[in-house]
Amino acid sequence: MSIPLAHVLLWAIVVLLGAITWGLMQELHSLRERFLHTIPGERPELPVGGPVPAFEWIDAWSGRRIENNQLAGRITLLVFLSNSCPTCSDVPGSLTEVLSHDTRLQVIVVCSGKENDCKYLCHALRGTATVVCDSGSEIRSRFAVSSYPTTIVADRFGKVRAVTHAVRAQDFRNVLAATNVTRAAAAI
Repeated sequence: MSIPLAHVLLWAIVVLLGAITWGLMQELHSLRERFLHTIPGERPELPVGGPVPAFEWIDAWSGRRIENNQLAGRITLLVFLSNSCPTCSDVPGSLTEVLSHDTRLQVIVVCSGKENDCKYLCHALRGTATVVCDSGSEIRSRFAVSSYPTTIVADRFGKVRAVTHAVRAQDFRNVLAATNVTRAAAAI
């Protein structure tokens, strides 16, 4: 008993189409995870007033360890950027301008991407900010960052005072003024 060639070809086509469909579904899932940061509201942000999650990172510039207990006593901007974000390239220049007017601020940039790409994106901040590379987006997930750029403003007690998507220097100054963290720090 022989199987007609047409049936064999038909089954081969069905198997091939199934494999292609499976591959496309895998690719779509991968793209969704990769570009999840562009969908506002997909993940909840950190609650204002709550503590900054514990962390232990390595500074890409110096190789030194950075821990959340180093936030104590200083206003900190935790700035989340991505190499794939078109507006993120404007943020380092804006932060440099803000830091030139307020030396009480501490800036930690968490950059999603390869270390060399992160260093290139943040080269304007060398010497004035800590840069941490988040190549696997684990930090972004832990800090509930749903889009880039995102800045978490932490007060001197390590509490979240604001979550914003500032890009321009004036945006950063407005957020700092609205949260009163710099005025409160000046009073100490």
